[in-house]
Amino acid sequence: FEIIPEGFFLGMPTLRVLDLSEKIGARSLNHYFEPDKWTSMLSSSFKLPSSFEALVNLRTLHLNHCKLDDVAVLGKLKRLEVLSFYGCDIEELPKEIGELVNLRLLDLNFCQKLKTVPATLLSRLCQLEELYMWESFHQWAIQGMVEDTSKACLSEITSLSHLTTLCIQVSDPESVPRKLHIPNVQKFEIVIGKGYDSVTCYPNSRSLSLREIKTSIPEGVKDILQNTEDLRLFCLYDEMISSILDVDPGTLNNLRYLKVVACMET
Repeated sequence: FEIIPEGFFLGMPTLRVLDLSEKIGARSLNHYFEPDKWTSMLSSSFKLPSSFEALVNLRTLHLNHCKLDDVAVLGKLKRLEVLSFYGCDIEELPKEIGELVNLRLLDLNFCQKLKTVPATLLSRLCQLEELYMWESFHQWAIQGMVEDTSKACLSEITSLSHLTTLCIQVSDPESVPRKLHIPNVQKFEIVIGKGYDSVTCYPNSRSLSLREIKTSIPEGVKDILQNTEDLRLFCLYDEMISSILDVDPGTLNNLRYLKVVACMET
């Protein structure tokens, strides 16, 4: 169907798992017979009906690879524990998502158009255990910058006491706070700097990549280094290399794998 009827989900109060992933996949045969109609379907957005808020017992929701319109209604699903937007065509995460206080997993991997995550949204997800944001939002706010107060900052992640798995990118090293202490995170994939690396967007180890950074190592990164098993250094300048070598003895005790590529002098 192109549009879900407004009252479609009424009378489903016990529904616990809903998968609407790859909504266009259900229409994949249409392009063989009606190419013009197929093209118009691909360009249209998927709007969630208002009856969504009737799914009061929903625990798991997958909206993978959907071109989504307004999803603010999801904030009504107070018992939701798993929410996946994997590969979605979404530009802004609505502030209402922060009302999902029972959410344990949030998957934003490959939401390449996601430019805005409102400030304090992530910190309000107090039960969050898994956060995936590979090739997604990466323009984290720089603390102290007035123009950045509307965007999420990395310090919000440190407040998530239940977080055990994390995958994020940080394009600007200045976004890393002085303290980025995440002791309960058992598996992480963190990329800081420009460009991309070959990563596992669902990490199974503790991996840190530093890419094309000209300054010395941010203080917050030293906290992460203590637990890093897999360290990758790509196109770093001598100031950064020297600062890594000067970290306190024992900081790299957990390191198992080190990759150094094309580091250079300033």
